Amino acid sequence: MIPIFVQEALEERYGSYVRPFLWYSGENKELLAREISAIAQSGAKEFVFENRGGDWFGTDFWWDIFGFVLEYAKSLNMRVWSIDDSHVNTGSANDTLAKPENAKFRPKNVRLDMVDAVGPLLGGAFSLPGHTDQENIIQISAFRRDMQSGHSYGQALDLTGCVQDGLLVTDLPEGVWRIYYVMTTDPARHGLFANYISMVSKESCRHLIDEIHEKMYEHFADYFGNTFAGFFSDEPGFGNCDGQYGPNAYNLRCGQLDKMFPWWDDFPQRLSKLTGMSEADVMLMLPALWDEVDGVSAKLRLDYMDLISALWQENFCDQLGQWCEAHQVEYIGHNLEDADAHMRSGWGCGHYFRSMHGQHMSGMDIVFEQLMPALCTVDHAMNVDSRTRSSSFYHYTLPKLAASMAHITPHMQNRALSEMFGATGWTCGLSNMRSLFNHTLICGVNNYVPHAYAMAIPQVFEAHKERENAAGSVTPPGYSMTYLAPTFYTGGYNPQYPEFCNIIRGVQRISHLTSTAQHLPDVAVYYNAEGDWMNSGACRSMDDVSMSLIRGGFDFDFLPLDTLLNDATVVNGQLKVNNELFQALVLPMSETVPQKLLDKLIELADSKVKICFTDQLPLRTENGAIMPEKMSSFHTLHYNELASELAAYAQPYWAVTPAQEDLRRYNFRDNTGREGVILLNSGAADITFDLPANKNLVFEPYGNQVYALNSSTMTLEAQQLVVVYAEDDPEDLEPYPMPPANWQNLDLRYNIFVRSAVEKEFKLLRADSAAVNLLVEEKLSRFCGEFRYESTFECDSDNCTMLEIPHAGDGARVIINGIDCGFAFGPCCRFNIRKAVKRGVNTLQIICCDNPAYADRPGNQKLPHGCGFPLRAHGFTGSIKIG
Repeated sequence: MIPIFVQEALEERYGSYVRPFLWYSGENKELLAREISAIAQSGAKEFVFENRGGDWFGTDFWWDIFGFVLEYAKSLNMRVWSIDDSHVNTGSANDTLAKPENAKFRPKNVRLDMVDAVGPLLGGAFSLPGHTDQENIIQISAFRRDMQSGHSYGQALDLTGCVQDGLLVTDLPEGVWRIYYVMTTDPARHGLFANYISMVSKESCRHLIDEIHEKMYEHFADYFGNTFAGFFSDEPGFGNCDGQYGPNAYNLRCGQLDKMFPWWDDFPQRLSKLTGMSEADVMLMLPALWDEVDGVSAKLRLDYMDLISALWQENFCDQLGQWCEAHQVEYIGHNLEDADAHMRSGWGCGHYFRSMHGQHMSGMDIVFEQLMPALCTVDHAMNVDSRTRSSSFYHYTLPKLAASMAHITPHMQNRALSEMFGATGWTCGLSNMRSLFNHTLICGVNNYVPHAYAMAIPQVFEAHKERENAAGSVTPPGYSMTYLAPTFYTGGYNPQYPEFCNIIRGVQRISHLTSTAQHLPDVAVYYNAEGDWMNSGACRSMDDVSMSLIRGGFDFDFLPLDTLLNDATVVNGQLKVNNELFQALVLPMSETVPQKLLDKLIELADSKVKICFTDQLPLRTENGAIMPEKMSSFHTLHYNELASELAAYAQPYWAVTPAQEDLRRYNFRDNTGREGVILLNSGAADITFDLPANKNLVFEPYGNQVYALNSSTMTLEAQQLVVVYAEDDPEDLEPYPMPPANWQNLDLRYNIFVRSAVEKEFKLLRADSAAVNLLVEEKLSRFCGEFRYESTFECDSDNCTMLEIPHAGDGARVIINGIDCGFAFGPCCRFNIRKAVKRGVNTLQIICCDNPAYADRPGNQKLPHGCGFPLRAHGFTGSIKIG
């Protein structure tokens, strides 16, 4: 029996899971209508409207344009979301923080300077460190230094009151001392964040609502809850950095001397309550945020990060979410997660789970070339400023964070969202798009914001002129970016757009399943933000753990401390959170753990939950050393043998033989109670394995086909994703297409026809030609279009089932004897030809399409984005095969 979800997908009956960005940079209503219609053509039923133009938000022009967008979307039965600020990144409150009357809402930070001295020093003084007239020294503390470790220690001296005429006038006893100066920071150090809201002030965050949300509601209240779906936050941040994307944006954590940290006037009082210190002692010990102060740093850093991440949740995301709920709309978006920013400050959010608690979906993004298909285990070069990125984070951790939050947060209703493709460039064509979707779908992500539709046409196409003066004289000066490849429709000049629409439909089909099905994880992994916060001793990266578990065949969800403390129960020795059961809790090694966590782990272990640390057990909490006997019921797993040793405490729901490191899986129970698994070959070559059952039903979402696999043996092509149900008696379905044991090469000659993106008709390019490299032979280094290959071939067997094009570009469509055999993704394209091929002579058409990757290039200049993926071949090259 075909599962209900599969039947609904086959009949195109599914919900709405894709809402692409629609960039607006001054276009007229005619162009807007055309682009919105193109979005509807893709199967998407909603979109996110994003201002990429000037400073017109809140003007009559803007209200008129957005009103038109709402009305036109309503006429197509579509829904509209809006970015929750006048431009990215969220937090400028329509650029109102620069106004003097709003100075009280601007962010505040503190930084550190210091000097070392050898005592005794009597009757001397120190020059104060350099600082501007915008910076105030709020604390001066002196600590002794240990000459072995270099740490500060002991009773501090409070020297704050010892400043006279620009000098620190003090005596120092014998020994080596470090004098710390804590000061507020000049807004000039904050870059663009100088005029952004502060996440640690509720009033500041409310100012964003007053400037954006309330004004939108004032003008469009009648659309709220129907055509207008809600607001999207795009990469807000704490802002205690220079406002530039770069290492200083991501790697910002306590224990770094050169960083600045968020501050507000009530922090001494708040930290006093958390630490148990007096307010005076909090200020005296404040240098421990930056430097190592024995017995102080771990606790103060833990409490400080606990404070600011809780304030983000309360002041920002919860406040915005509550406002949206009160006005019948939803709140979605994502923060900057890259390079561990999800648990740090700077451009980060301090704590992934807290930072989006008020949203109605969890969020993430995969942009630039952060994720390289089939490059999973080592760092890879990205397409911006020669940076490298952690492949394991984007493959194995980030999508799991988003899915985990959706699974364990009831009000999110199992919805995990990812922005996709932004600034990846035209080289992110159909093949890479499918792969990037698959790598997030397999983790449980099921809502998407593809980036982006834009109405600006690349100048290589003549039609770009239609946009000139689109907004007339009302177009203001200011920030403007008209498009950032890949754009999808491109005014109708992207030959890949029809197949892109088919990708979107395939994504909707899988999302329909994971949105309604219950995830069946094998184990839980602890979200070790606190270990990173304290920065006190070694920690095993969560990326290492997630990669080892997934490549070892385990499926999991991340659980943060808040969830363990407040929402977890134990059922028959298994951890339970929001109807999900976990056979064990795996914790990345951390030499220092929070006391609250240790106490909870002991409690869970007493209830027979398997507590497994990688590498070694912790050594201490923020309060001091841990007695080993307290952890006698905990287990340790060698990192290099993590999956095999974990098998003593937990078993995967779906195990295949032999083990396949590149085989990804997502276990589920659908809403009828049937269990199944989504499988993805994340590698670069075929993998063959045996499933647990001898009879299976297989659903392929992009071709929208269901097959019977009357065998336990299955082959998945590189980057292929399928859904598998064990089925005792599959219906009379077409057999699952397995590659043949023997292939026959077809060295054919073709008439090759071509149609450029701006032409309506094909014309002959090469007659009676082999499938040559058209880039070289026809000098098509600036071409964008479609290619049609026509030929005939003989088949001397009645058992041919598959045709392969080993060296295609982004993909191809095959038509044999007039029968469409479907589209396959490149570079190796395989087609099920069982119903089309016949013994004897067969006619063959192969149709391939470009996107503007070759055409839309600025001369010989360096591309700002999109140069990391290779440009795919025009058409295909070499022989094809049948078998």
